[in-house]
Amino acid sequence: MRLSAAKVVVTCLGVIGMMLLPQSHASDPSPLEHLRTQIQAMRPANLAWHRIAWKTSLSQGLKEARQKHKPVFLWAFIHLPNDERC
Repeated sequence: MRLSAAKVVVTCLGVIGMMLLPQSHASDPSPLEHLRTQIQAMRPANLAWHRIAWKTSLSQGLKEARQKHKPVFLWAFIHLPNDERC
């Protein structure tokens, strides 16, 4: 049985293409885990002011501060706050 030159070329190109594909190893993270890692890296750091139960109403904040005997911290801003320096 004779192989045509086209079949030989296609077979060779297929083998070369398979050799050039990245090899997946058991230790490599899955694409989903890799994506989760990238998303986590883009999130802001765990900042202390994110954990505060901020009140959007001054009267509610004053009421709670009186009940808990805590001071009031009033924060006002004109633009959207962000996690970077002013």
